[in-house]
Amino acid sequence: GFYEWKDASRNSIGSGGSSGGKQPYFVHRKDGLPLLLAGLWTSVPTGRCNQEMMETFTILTTQSAKQLSWLHHRQPIILWNVHNAIKWMHKPSKQVLDEISNEAS
Repeated sequence: GFYEWKDASRNSIGSGGSSGGKQPYFVHRKDGLPLLLAGLWTSVPTGRCNQEMMETFTILTTQSAKQLSWLHHRQPIILWNVHNAIKWMHKPSKQVLDEISNEAS
């Protein structure tokens, strides 16, 4: 799963004052299985003379599903099963993400 932090002053509509700060929410699968998230990883040269490489990655996000829209306007792209994860790892592309998104809806 992953944590999403929501501004405590926005927890309810029309709430008067708030104590400020942020409230963490743990987002996870109901069945307890791990969430598989779409991401990109690469090695890039640092530009130093010793040809040192830096490993870098990012988690891809999309517009929130209806169930999470109250919490945040975006969420990680979730690969709901191993088949989708394998498709993503073999050919990470917008076309594959669109196919996976259509299967999830």
